[in-house]
Amino acid sequence: MNKFDKQEIISFFGILNKNNINYILLRNIGNELPDNLSKTKDIDIIVKIQDKQKLENVLLENKWEKIKHPHRRVPYLYSMNAFDFYNLKGLHIDVAYELACRSIITRQWIPLDQKIQDNVWRYKREVHNSPWKYLLSYEIEMVHLLTRCIFDKKIFTKGYISRIDEIYPLSNKDVLAEYLDLVFFKFRYTLLKKVKHKEYNTIINEYLTFKDY
Repeated sequence: MNKFDKQEIISFFGILNKNNINYILLRNIGNELPDNLSKTKDIDIIVKIQDKQKLENVLLENKWEKIKHPHRRVPYLYSMNAFDFYNLKGLHIDVAYELACRSIITRQWIPLDQKIQDNVWRYKREVHNSPWKYLLSYEIEMVHLLTRCIFDKKIFTKGYISRIDEIYPLSNKDVLAEYLDLVFFKFRYTLLKKVKHKEYNTIINEYLTFKDY
């Protein structure tokens, strides 16, 4: 089989929930979780830094293994906390402690503005009838997906576009604009216009050539 057993994924989130780990599921592109996660994919979560050691203890007690992160050689700037990576039977958990993006040219990891970091936890969305308990607010998820596409992946893939199109109408546009201004400055006007009109194929080039800061 080319996908993970659903019960392995449910069990992982059950461990987090049972032990009151303060976490949020960062992404579920294409609704892969819990039924259709490819064995080439990880589960991406963000955990409150105060629960870092607790998370490690709980996972090790449940036979998870802490392994070297694939991006361990990439520098983390501004005292950013490094990612952690856990494995159980090939299922990998990628743990962030801050929302971050990679610099365009030198590719270091840079944490997003502190206001965004604080609001990750202040406005997390509780969900029901799923193995995980919390998701990002729609506005912060929008920021996360856009920074992932522009800075990290340098491409808007079909799955990301679909999710952005799904949650953009659900977002508070004033709040979203405020967050994007902290990352993209004056380019946020262009960015929001292009998202609204679904002009994803020109966003990255226009960002790279934008001069009106």
